[in-house]
Amino acid sequence: MNGNDFPLSPFLAALAADGISLTLRDYARIHLALQTDGAWTITRLRDTLLGLLARDADQQELFLRRFHDFFALELAVTDPIAEIDVRQVLADLQRLTADRLVADPPKARQPQPPRPTPPLWHKPPKLNFGFWTLWSTLLVVGLITVGYFSTLYVFSETNRQMLREDSDRLK
Repeated sequence: MNGNDFPLSPFLAALAADGISLTLRDYARIHLALQTDGAWTITRLRDTLLGLLARDADQQELFLRRFHDFFALELAVTDPIAEIDVRQVLADLQRLTADRLVADPPKARQPQPPRPTPPLWHKPPKLNFGFWTLWSTLLVVGLITVGYFSTLYVFSETNRQMLREDSDRLK
């Protein structure tokens, strides 16, 4: 089975032509997603592939446009949708990935531009220590100086008074 036998090959090729290229990892993710239980409808397939392949809002819009063109459906939520044979799609997907492994080495994705970092909600306040540090240092030094000289004065007055008393006694 070649790549064109896969039911979604024309759709995936159209996506690749529009810039949404698939890697081997994308095929593996599609394969894994299709193995889930439940009824597979066109809507479920669309939503699953959209979640796996579209990386941003522009790619989502492009994907949806291509999907609707490819399936030529006017999808409405209330309309019944035909079920998809998941087992057949899985088998085709396995064959396609096996063929792709042999034919094409995996291609690296083009790097995406870096996402801008969100702004900080609250910036830390810018503290100005210069004025307050100088003011508090001068205050502390002044208090120490006043305390030192006041004790010297008190002791010197006490010494003078004691000397006067001693001199008065000696007289």
